Amino acid sequence: MVSPGTLRLLSHLEDGRIEECGPRIDEETGAVSYPAAAEVLDASDGPPAEVLERLAGRELLEREFEEKLYRCPDCEAEGLGYTTACPACDSPHTVETELLEHSDCGHVAPHAAFETAGEYGEYVCPGCKEALPSFDINTSNYRRYVCRDCGERVKRPAHRLRCQECTRVIEPRRAIERVCCRYFLAETGERFTETQLRARESIVEALEAKDFDVTIDTTVPGPGGQRRPVHVHAEEEFFGDQVVAAIHEWPDADAVSALRTATQGARARPLLLTTSGSIGPEAASLAEESDVALLTLREDGTLERDYETGAEPSDRTTFFQRLTSAVRGA
Repeated sequence: MVSPGTLRLLSHLEDGRIEECGPRIDEETGAVSYPAAAEVLDASDGPPAEVLERLAGRELLEREFEEKLYRCPDCEAEGLGYTTACPACDSPHTVETELLEHSDCGHVAPHAAFETAGEYGEYVCPGCKEALPSFDINTSNYRRYVCRDCGERVKRPAHRLRCQECTRVIEPRRAIERVCCRYFLAETGERFTETQLRARESIVEALEAKDFDVTIDTTVPGPGGQRRPVHVHAEEEFFGDQVVAAIHEWPDADAVSALRTATQGARARPLLLTTSGSIGPEAASLAEESDVALLTLREDGTLERDYETGAEPSDRTTFFQRLTSAVRGA
C-alpha cells in the first residue's frame, strides 16, 4: 500500500525534484531527521525514517550506509556520546592521572600531592611526611585512571556511552543501535512509480470524461474535521456527486478501511484501483460490504471492473513485475 504522501515522495525522487534522502544529525542532541522526505510526506505516513526503510525493504529504494548512532535505552534519546568511566561506580569523572609511589612507606598519590614544599623546598610524602629532595629518590611513577567520585584506580577504564538528555551512563551493549543511511530511487522503484502514476492518470481521464472536476494528491475532510490525504478527488458540479479514488498495487483490508473513512467525511463514493489486478480476500469482502468500487489497471492502460483475489505481491507475479520483465526483455 502506497499512501498519497509516499507516492509523492517516490515521484519527487523519480522526476529529480529530490535527488536523495540523506540524514541530518543535530550536533547538540544527536537527533536524526530526513528533511527532504519530511517535507513531502504527510503526518499520517509516520516517521520519515521508517517510511524510507519500508520502501528500501520493498527494494523500491537503495540504501547507502552513512552513520551509526546509539539511542538511550532509558529515555530513548538519540546521540549517545562515548566516555571513559569508573568500572566500580560507572562515574564518567574518571581521569588518567600520573601517580607517584613512595618506596619507603608504599603511599601512592597523584603527582600534585607530593608537590607540597618542605622546610627547605624539598617535596614531602603525603603519607609518611618524609622529605624528598627529588622525585627521582625513593619514588616510582606510573599512570592510572583515577575515579574522582569513589577513588578507584585502574589501569584501564570502562568503555561507556553517556546520554546527553538524561545523563545516564550505560554499557554499549545496552544501547539501541541505529544505522543511518542515504536513500536513492532504485530501478525497480522507478518502474513502480511510473506504474502508480499512470494508474492515477487513467483514473483522472476516466472521471474527466464524465465531466468531473478532478484534483490529484489532495485532502478531503475526515471524521472530527481532520483533513485526510487522498490520491484523487473528483466532483461533478451539476449534481454535486463526489468520488474519492485510491491507487494500490495490492489493496488489503486496511486500504479499504482507510478509503471508506476518507469518503465518509467527504460524502463521496469510494473507488479503489489495483495495479496488480488482485486484491486480498478480506479486502474484497470488506469492499463489497462497503460499496467500494474496485477497478483493475490492465497492461494496455485501460481500466476494468474485473479483479482477482489472491496472495500478497511477494507471493505471486504482479502486473508491475510482468511489466518490468517485458521491458527488460524488449
